[in-house]
Amino acid sequence: MKKLLPFLLILGIMLLGACGSGGNNHEDHGNGHSGEEGGLTAISADLSVPDTAEPGETVEFSTQVTQGEEDITDATEVEYEIWKEGQKEDSEMIQAENHEDGHYTAEKAFDEDGVYHVQVHVTANNMHTMPKKQIAVGNAEVTDHESHSSEEGDHDHGHSEVSFHLMKPDTIKSGTDTELTAQLEKDGKPLEAASIRFEIWLEGTEDHAWVETQESEAGSYKGNYEFAESGLYHVTIHAENNEGLHEHSEEEITVE
Repeated sequence: MKKLLPFLLILGIMLLGACGSGGNNHEDHGNGHSGEEGGLTAISADLSVPDTAEPGETVEFSTQVTQGEEDITDATEVEYEIWKEGQKEDSEMIQAENHEDGHYTAEKAFDEDGVYHVQVHVTANNMHTMPKKQIAVGNAEVTDHESHSSEEGDHDHGHSEVSFHLMKPDTIKSGTDTELTAQLEKDGKPLEAASIRFEIWLEGTEDHAWVETQESEAGSYKGNYEFAESGLYHVTIHAENNEGLHEHSEEEITVE
């Protein structure tokens, strides 16, 4: 019996080691599976806009927001930006109504004939997308040239269109470090690896500040600025890249 004790002891140690190894393998497999499920799926916004309308007629715009197979019922932001062809600087923003089923709508009556652009800005789950369509009002017609022309006019390079969207806090107070985020798309896709700067100045002054940004995710550029005093500020987003792109868009910010 004494001769068997060392053998039994060694056998027991080997069995314990095998069990421990099996447990570790199971744990590693579990972590890998979790990693696969943790992959991010981009959000999608299916924008629906009537092809035509008559002046004074109220029309509805609708957007179905999804992520994979799931409807997004609690998007952070859904806004419709509308402007007449060639008048992007006079665009109008309309907050969408959330129907709590992934469906977001807004209504608009156009006063006069013309081709209008309708772009929906959707932010959800820390992602952003902003598809765009056109509507012809009255006797106007959407042409191929209008469909592909740049709304930035003087800075049209290669007849491609860059869309700008500035995200900022709902309330901005003077003397507080404020994060500004510019989200850009070119030809319907995030504009990546660009040089984006904010040019900021207070209404009625000549002192312009320049703020460099960092690309935090595809097409999304963040920068911080402390507004010294309350008032109306102008923020111009300048976009450049190695392909000769040079576009800009101006926004206004009210600081309390």
